[in-house]
Amino acid sequence: MSFIKKVPDISQENIDYKFPIDLVGLQDLRLPVRLTDKLSVLAKITLLVSLDNKDQRGIHMSRLYLTLFEEFSKKIVNFSSLKTALQKAIKSQKGDSSSGQIKLSADWPVIRKALKSSIKGWRNYPIYFQVDYSKNKSSFKYMAGGEVLYSSTCPCSTSLSAQIIKQDFEKKFSNSKTFNKKEVLSYLSDKSFLTATPHAQKSSAFFKLQLKESSKNRFSFLKLIDDIEKSLGTAVQTAVKREDEAEFAKRNAQNLMFCEDAVRRLAMLFNDKKDISDFLVRVQHYESLHPFTVESSISKGVKGGLKA
Repeated sequence: MSFIKKVPDISQENIDYKFPIDLVGLQDLRLPVRLTDKLSVLAKITLLVSLDNKDQRGIHMSRLYLTLFEEFSKKIVNFSSLKTALQKAIKSQKGDSSSGQIKLSADWPVIRKALKSSIKGWRNYPIYFQVDYSKNKSSFKYMAGGEVLYSSTCPCSTSLSAQIIKQDFEKKFSNSKTFNKKEVLSYLSDKSFLTATPHAQKSSAFFKLQLKESSKNRFSFLKLIDDIEKSLGTAVQTAVKREDEAEFAKRNAQNLMFCEDAVRRLAMLFNDKKDISDFLVRVQHYESLHPFTVESSISKGVKGGLKA
């Protein structure tokens, strides 16, 4: 008889606290996965299942790992492959589990072109897929989330800066009854005419979406990210030349926004998408004026809906 067979199976011992467990499993497991045919990344995966048998001391953790290893060594990550992995994980517990959750997080790298010039660079977008299954409801829930960075210029600060510049201009030309075009252009060409500048800051938009069952197979993270950046208008850049930075400054001036403005833009974007049954969007502006961050959030308000 082998040594292993002589050792008692601790998991089969009687337990004193007999409660079923809602979810138990692997948290933040690192595995290489394929996001597309040509793109592989290191992902962080959480896989949890219920332990319905109150007399069973624990689940078989290694079976969860092997399920993930086998599934994502072969398949591209999407909602279908996540659903299959979750089903197999629940089944691997031999009747002790009936519900579960799987979440896969990664940075999705995308090459982005500069606003005006021909240079390009990498942007990395944190995203995640999530699939939940509840035996009580006999249904799967498909969720997608992530973060997009953008720039936000304060409308109030811009208005105040414009007023200060106006007052300085009036003072400079207080004795002039008529304006000499050349003199005014010379004044505007000197950077010292900017006696005040509005404050801007890097900002983050976090989103969590619940997709309709019928739309899960056609969902595209890249299309969604493009729509978010278009809605906000001031996505952060990679490498830039002078013309790109000038265009970025111009776009910031044309897209002044408080955090309340940004979160409403995105709520409208998600609300208009027919494939989304519920959403939660949260934005944070990392203030350059104040020593704190400002935040705003909107959810669609579906009963029993998404939580942050």
